Amino acid sequence: PDSSDFYGFTGGKPTGPDGPCSGGTCSDASLPITLQYFTVKVDTRQVILNWVTASETNNDFFSIERSTDGYSWKTIQELKGAGTSTADLHYTSTDENPNPGLNFYRQRQTDFDGSSTISNIKSVEVSNELEEPVVFPNPTNGPVSVSTSTNELGDLRVYSIQGMDVTNQVHRQSSGNQHQLDLTQLPSGLYLLQTPGGITKVYKQ
Repeated sequence: PDSSDFYGFTGGKPTGPDGPCSGGTCSDASLPITLQYFTVKVDTRQVILNWVTASETNNDFFSIERSTDGYSWKTIQELKGAGTSTADLHYTSTDENPNPGLNFYRQRQTDFDGSSTISNIKSVEVSNELEEPVVFPNPTNGPVSVSTSTNELGDLRVYSIQGMDVTNQVHRQSSGNQHQLDLTQLPSGLYLLQTPGGITKVYKQ
């Protein structure tokens, strides 16, 4: 499965078999919303969270919180709630930069009076293996597009086949996981494009 139940938290402390959540699982019915489902799944290197509420009462907003150990949490996004509603409402949140390895997620629901409750915890495993970037066109006469599995190329470097770092001669623009490099200033020849995903050969005509 893409996601798995963990256990609930109240006031920042685990509520497992010895707490109000018997059997290590809290009921979503304890929330001031009627939660039909809450799912978490990995899509490439992003994590997509979806949930549906059947009803909401004085619901101001949702906070999506992430953790790598199930104890220390970081808010990564807030979504406006519906206030009071009896209709089915669909919500989606995307974590574009999850941590490699195991990630825990929960949603904190906050009322207009500032009080809050916390949902069950979901967990997913995010691969720490980066895919090798796709370079097109290759060979190129200058401009080249680089597609990566993440939104960041990280410490991108360009080297000549002799091992000389020529990165400062390459113009670069990025949008999402699409990156544009201009090798026009480089002499014709073979170059090595180094990214977190590995080393790719690029042929400049």
